[in-house]
Amino acid sequence: MKKFLSIVLSIVFVVGGFVSVPVTITASAASQSDLTFILNSDGKSYSVTDCKEDATGAITIPSKYKNKPVTKIGSDAFLYCINLTSITIPNSITHIGNNAFSQIHSVKSITIPDSVKVIGESSFSHNNNLTSIKIGKGLSSIPKFAFRNNYNLKSITIPGNVKTIGLGAFADCGELTVINIKKGVITISELAFYMNNKLNTLILPEGLKTISDQAFYGTDLIKTVVVPATVTAIGEKALGYSSSSTPVKGFKIYSKKGSAAEKYAKANKLSFSETNKLTLQTPKVKVANTKQGIKVEWNKISNAQSYIIYRSTYNASTKKWSKWSAIKNYEGSNQYLDKKTELGTIYRYTVRAVNGNVLSKYKASSSIRYNVTPTVTYKNVSNGISVSWSTIANAKGYTVYRSEYNTKTAKWTKWASRGTAKANVTSWTDKKVNSGIIYKYTVRAVNGSYKSTYNNNTKGILYLKAPTVKIENTVSGVKVSWNKIAGAKNYDVYRKVIDDLGINSTKWVKIATVSAKQNYFADENVTNGFKYVYTVRTLGETANSSFKSDYISSTVLEYLYAPQVIVSAEDTGVRVSWDLNECAGNGYRVYKAVYNAETETWSSWSAIIDITSAEVCEYLDQSVEDGVTYRYTVRARSGKNTSSYASSEDITASLKAEVPTIPEETVTDVVEQ
Repeated sequence: MKKFLSIVLSIVFVVGGFVSVPVTITASAASQSDLTFILNSDGKSYSVTDCKEDATGAITIPSKYKNKPVTKIGSDAFLYCINLTSITIPNSITHIGNNAFSQIHSVKSITIPDSVKVIGESSFSHNNNLTSIKIGKGLSSIPKFAFRNNYNLKSITIPGNVKTIGLGAFADCGELTVINIKKGVITISELAFYMNNKLNTLILPEGLKTISDQAFYGTDLIKTVVVPATVTAIGEKALGYSSSSTPVKGFKIYSKKGSAAEKYAKANKLSFSETNKLTLQTPKVKVANTKQGIKVEWNKISNAQSYIIYRSTYNASTKKWSKWSAIKNYEGSNQYLDKKTELGTIYRYTVRAVNGNVLSKYKASSSIRYNVTPTVTYKNVSNGISVSWSTIANAKGYTVYRSEYNTKTAKWTKWASRGTAKANVTSWTDKKVNSGIIYKYTVRAVNGSYKSTYNNNTKGILYLKAPTVKIENTVSGVKVSWNKIAGAKNYDVYRKVIDDLGINSTKWVKIATVSAKQNYFADENVTNGFKYVYTVRTLGETANSSFKSDYISSTVLEYLYAPQVIVSAEDTGVRVSWDLNECAGNGYRVYKAVYNAETETWSSWSAIIDITSAEVCEYLDQSVEDGVTYRYTVRARSGKNTSSYASSEDITASLKAEVPTIPEETVTDVVEQ
């Protein structure tokens, strides 16, 4: 099917436009398994020959397959993969076949890596939403129809490594407004930029030799064009013709007298003037501080091939400006970021438009001191307030300031320096803070004796200390407790479950909000044998802001329910029985307390035996005294975790007295002497 469609695409070319064929595809997830690979004839590399048409989303073509490089993308490989949203081509690719990326309607940008030496006919054509194309440094020619009918392409830059732009290569790109062809391009073939009727900026480079038939036919908005003197051949209706096949009204060609461009203008009855009579408007320059440097911006100038940016520096000692110095010959957009600026130094800029030997006049911008206020953010952390700020170009360091809110006067204190940081540091933790107090911070970039401005209107933050959390098993669940925190209004209690491998099997989930009057919470929604970890965050509130503390996790606890204990008196001791806990991997520990009748007090609990099996649920305590009262309890054990405990009823030992064994009387014969 793909082969058939590629044949249709190759032969359908009509005057005024190309034809695309709509297709509806059912989508599924994209992955490398959607690609088909075939070993190349060299036996040392692979080609991608096909992608499933229902593949969806972003896909990255691998640079290797079965430990061998992937060097080619075959013809029609991604044809009609309309559900792919992005395609990444690796630097291992050297060849891209015909129609390889045609009709991939959901892809918005394409980067052809520098490794690519050859692309095929119509290789990137008919893509409805493609707005950006970056052509790599490896291509020496663009073949016919390579990028035709990319309806939403806005601008294109042809790098100087490309020598030939082929037949219809960028034809019918209806939204194309800017074409920037770099020095190095020699030939522009027939219909190369045919019917791009929104084109308003066309830059032709020095060194260009041939502009073929109808190369720029239908570019209605272009009113002037500068043709380099190097051009020796201009084809029929190549320049200055509208989509209605008539000359564009007011169209004018600038070039050298006696050039091929002058001959073309006369033959087609178009206005002509020598290049040295071309007037370029003076750019209007604006400047602004940014975090990376000073941004210089100007209005685009018609027929400008490039711009020269100049800078002057103010000397505070002599109170004079330096001479204008050219800092960049710029062929990019109409803005430039000057990163080589010094904090606190005053500059001014100007820009001249350039076309060949023609330069515009210039007008200086307003002066500007490079002075950028760092953007500051801060948050509560476990050991204080962490302050972070944006990097400022060429700053030698930073100073952090703090102000404290006085609740009695409802005013902020004066800014006070709290610390300094080196140029490569963008955060600092203020550890000298008190819970319940509101603070705000600002930062100044420093360069020698100069300090930048600072933001005086940063927001306040209520510092709330992170509670230290303790957890323990109870009869009804897990008790979570923590130290009370100054400034707290409430506490949020969070929990997550830990699986048997010690891995978090759930995210933190808030399970309760507790009043500041209370510093504990009983979690009864727990399951025997499950492991849990808890944390608590302090909540505070001011008149206009609410804050949360950082948090500190508790240890991991396995919940074990407390065995219920039954006791009974037997002739030889007290039998202690309890219900089985199948999660008691280390068995049980039995405790006993003794009642002192004289003092009417109980002893503390004393462990009397460890039962090592979870299935053994009774024990006969024979170390009791008749008539003495006892209590018993049992704790289930698993690793380092133990359950809580429930006390048995009191029981008095009632031992049966042992009947002594009387030996038979020994009869001794008496012998009279």
